[in-house]
Amino acid sequence: MEIPPAEPLPVFDKKAKRSAMRRARRYDRLGFMARADSNMMKFKQQRTDALRAVEDAQFRRDALGE
Repeated sequence: MEIPPAEPLPVFDKKAKRSAMRRARRYDRLGFMARADSNMMKFKQQRTDALRAVEDAQFRRDALGE
């Protein structure tokens, strides 16, 4: 996945073009979207674990008749 530059780069500015390509490649190599997705899944898993713990506590309280 390449990150598109903000505006099309002029052809004469070779240094800017090269650094933009290098930046795009670096983000691609890091697997930028993949990392964001895995963090999101981790967050969702933590949230479901927390909700499950709360539900278990409520169920136990109801079962004990408090």
